[in-house]
Amino acid sequence: MPIFTGYLGTWQIQRMNWKLNMIDQLDNKLNQDPVGLPARIDLQAIPEFAYRKVYVSGTFDHDHEILLGPRVRDGELGFQVITPLIRGEGKDTILVNRGFVKREKKDRATRPEGETTGHVQLVGMLRDQDRTGSFTPENNPTREEWVFPDIDQMAKHTGAEPVLVDEIFGGNAGEIKSKIAVGSPVGRAAKIELRNQHLTYAFTCADPTFILEVSQILNKPYDPFADLGEEESTTTSATDLEAKKQNKEANIIHIRIQQRNGRKTITTLQGLPTVYDPKKLLKAFKKEFACNGSLVDDEDMGQVIQLQGDQRTKIQGMLLEEGINKELIKLHGF
Repeated sequence: MPIFTGYLGTWQIQRMNWKLNMIDQLDNKLNQDPVGLPARIDLQAIPEFAYRKVYVSGTFDHDHEILLGPRVRDGELGFQVITPLIRGEGKDTILVNRGFVKREKKDRATRPEGETTGHVQLVGMLRDQDRTGSFTPENNPTREEWVFPDIDQMAKHTGAEPVLVDEIFGGNAGEIKSKIAVGSPVGRAAKIELRNQHLTYAFTCADPTFILEVSQILNKPYDPFADLGEEESTTTSATDLEAKKQNKEANIIHIRIQQRNGRKTITTLQGLPTVYDPKKLLKAFKKEFACNGSLVDDEDMGQVIQLQGDQRTKIQGMLLEEGINKELIKLHGF
């Protein structure tokens, strides 16, 4: 087992270096001067120019917008607004990710300030298709439920070409707050936001019992349901139980560890949005982590995934790489 976990740790270091190099390459692309999109876009060339800044102009077709979510920004739960941009005669209509609106502004009628009219010009970042993972949820266009940015699918649904540009917003914190308050979409920052969890995985793979052993050496009381960085609690009040239910309603995902016989532990995952299939997740986790697991029904929290061993950081990493916002994931334990 030490040889096997040591190999996994080395592999994660290699993956980390690969991702750091990729981030550097994408940063170099993003720091180049913006270029204009041609009238007719060669779809085969998009991967080469992905993450480049581009100028685009046209008129927004708000009647065919798509709300992609849930997403989180600065602690607010909401959606990203994807709107077709009609670029004019002889030019392809494209999709523009205009940015974030909070969930209270989901209805278009509540955010008239955000429906820009007339001819607009903006700078954005050209996007390539994000990869799908082993448990990427499926969109449901007929019900207007969009959780994954499938560019081809969104283009077909709106009548646009499969070209997506993320609008860039360079305003300050005060401007961002004002725009969110009135429901005007807030675009992304001009930076690369790839997550790099591989160093954490490497330490976990190198010695998966390290944290447990340190806890025992220090002889600290162990509460598997204590929040990381918070004081430990010995009782669970009715208020706490109600808070758990409210967290579920707010789409908070909980990852906990429980200690069983001796030094054996299990990890539990609950609170996943209904768009995710727990059975597919469980299968992916068992294959990726080389551990046993099961799916159990909880009266209050619904279906709960249980995995053998301490898999918290690895579960969190996989969820992050699937595009789930870190603010929607809460770790509990040592």
